[in-house]
Amino acid sequence: MTDKAIQYFDDVKAIAPERPVFLYYAPGCAHAPHQAPKEWIDRYRGRFDAGYEAMREGILARQKQMGLVPANTELPPLNPIGSPDTRTGHGGEPFPALDFTRPWAELSVDERRLFARMAEAYAGFLSHCDDQVGRLVAYVEDIGQLHNTIFVVVSDNGASGEGGPNGSVNENSSTTSPTTSTTTWP
Repeated sequence: MTDKAIQYFDDVKAIAPERPVFLYYAPGCAHAPHQAPKEWIDRYRGRFDAGYEAMREGILARQKQMGLVPANTELPPLNPIGSPDTRTGHGGEPFPALDFTRPWAELSVDERRLFARMAEAYAGFLSHCDDQVGRLVAYVEDIGQLHNTIFVVVSDNGASGEGGPNGSVNENSSTTSPTTSTTTWP
């Protein structure tokens, strides 16, 4: 995608060098499917093996050390709004099955391995995207157009819960009937 964006920029400037360029560059990161070149994913091999609670603690400690957050900042609970065994939904209905994170200590060895690999893929995807955006910005700078360019960065509201507390390896599973395997649309 970045190569095509650079080619597009070159094409416009070759035809009309004084003309401004409008480029809509939407890499889709970090929406599913979470995929990146293997070497980008493998850069994170083992980095998440201690689990997400340990990662949260380490990240907060680094943020405190860097002065990004006050020294007395505390992490919220892993499930700040509760879990199926600690609360019910509005009116006493069962708590939504997708709205909680299972504690790392409660996961099986295979689940820990899978969840760590999912985190490696996600991190590799983010890093690869960051690198590609950096390539595009460097290109704009190299051709002397950085001073004449406006970058508008937008994002959505973050992760979605289709996979529930176990994540998802099949993004279509929430739209496919398990008995008929036909796609249904909400």
